[in-house]
Amino acid sequence: MVVAMMHSSSAAPETRSSITARNLSFRYAASGAGLHNISFSLNPGRTMLITGPSGCGKSTLLRLINGLIPHFDDGDLHGEILLDSHGLAPTSGAGSMNPAKVPLHRSAEFSATVFQNPRRQFFTDTVITELAFALENAGTDPGRIRNRIDEVARTVGIEDLLGRRLGELSGGQLQQVACACALMPNTGIILFDEPTASLDSEAIATLRELLQLLRSLGKTIVIAEHRIAPLHGLVDDALIIDNGEISASLSAEEFFAISEQQRQAWGLRSLTPVPLPPLPRLHNLSEPETNPTRGLVLDNVVFSRKSPGGALRGIRRDERRILDIDHLVFPAGEVTAVIGPNGTGKTTLGRLICGLEKPQRGGSIRLNGKRLSAAERNRRCQMVMQDVSRQLFSETVAGEIELGAKEPPPTQSLLEQMDLAGLDKRHPRSLSGGQRQRLVIAAAKAQNADVYVFDEPTSGIPWRHLESIAQRLEELATAGAVVIVITHDNELIEAAATRIADLSPFSPHLAFH
Repeated sequence: MVVAMMHSSSAAPETRSSITARNLSFRYAASGAGLHNISFSLNPGRTMLITGPSGCGKSTLLRLINGLIPHFDDGDLHGEILLDSHGLAPTSGAGSMNPAKVPLHRSAEFSATVFQNPRRQFFTDTVITELAFALENAGTDPGRIRNRIDEVARTVGIEDLLGRRLGELSGGQLQQVACACALMPNTGIILFDEPTASLDSEAIATLRELLQLLRSLGKTIVIAEHRIAPLHGLVDDALIIDNGEISASLSAEEFFAISEQQRQAWGLRSLTPVPLPPLPRLHNLSEPETNPTRGLVLDNVVFSRKSPGGALRGIRRDERRILDIDHLVFPAGEVTAVIGPNGTGKTTLGRLICGLEKPQRGGSIRLNGKRLSAAERNRRCQMVMQDVSRQLFSETVAGEIELGAKEPPPTQSLLEQMDLAGLDKRHPRSLSGGQRQRLVIAAAKAQNADVYVFDEPTSGIPWRHLESIAQRLEELATAGAVVIVITHDNELIEAAATRIADLSPFSPHLAFH
């Protein structure tokens, strides 16, 4: 996918905005966590990176900028944040505004946000209606909406997704749609929360082109991110936050020149791209392979998904072939990384393995030589999903680990391993995205399953916690489990994987009728 420049003849005039925070402090009523004494200025057209450990306050700062705090989150707010917008279009929101002191819909005139989990920000069920949603609510002329959709889709490179339903898309594709939605209102400020979390290398390249375009248009951009390397050359300033306070405020040149010792002291991910390690790799899943005595074996596994009826922009999809696997082996005692571009069926493969989906008739999935039904696979497998919020059911962190365990688990030890000690009485939904991710991993480990599937387990995870997760994966494999990691994260593959299963040759087959 290639990002196209907006044509000046049809593009709406751009809005330029600045952000100023003065002694900004916020403490959540539910948890007591938050930010303390944050001050910075970001001039129009500049891009700022916010990074630091999970739970340090990165997402909280974004929510203060876009007005979700204090309108949606209760807590104690002091100081101020000002958005100063100088619109060139007659309808743009020119002037200064404190998001905490105006209705939330006014904040939407100044900023747009791409959230860490794009599913949480969608209101409709198709790509094209989601793109139109914000402008329709604002009463924009339908013709202008259609033109803007075509313009933004071309810009972001999602023209091939316009006829699709959101429920059919991969995590990376949803992230791209969320980016496109953020461009639709033509605000001066665009906020990104972990934008590379579920993206493959091609989609990251597209994101880089998009950020370059936004910078050329004079957009003011704030990016909260752990995967730093993809942003090299795209940011002007960097804020390192730890425990709710600014540890350092650096120029991009200063930030990317820090020593390896300082990087590790701040707990940051690699500042330079990490290549895919040269592990044993199955390029063609149909090539023969000796079946292990212990492990998971898939034979003739085919999965297609029928789309709901109805035409979308003149296209009706009756069926999409998601997976077509002749033979694939996941040995016990190893950590296998499943890689491939967004939309090639990696998550679907994980759901099939765990019994959450059924392959078409004729396929088989065997564990240690025994063929398992979907119900049997569901009992013997554990899956950590991309959206871990769907797997939180208890009222406390400790209760989440103990829920459904066959035997009383070592709760405190698991919490310590995942750097969650002292949070056992917190409500799981009061945790940060990275903390939730680690909690669900700890809960999965407590189940003593035969097969573990981790779907993007290091999205929104800093370096120190990536190492901790890699160690837990290795422990599960050493104990004799089948460990499968669906990931785009080469740092995790380098740290934990012993082999690679590559789905790249199997782009989904689309049947048009």
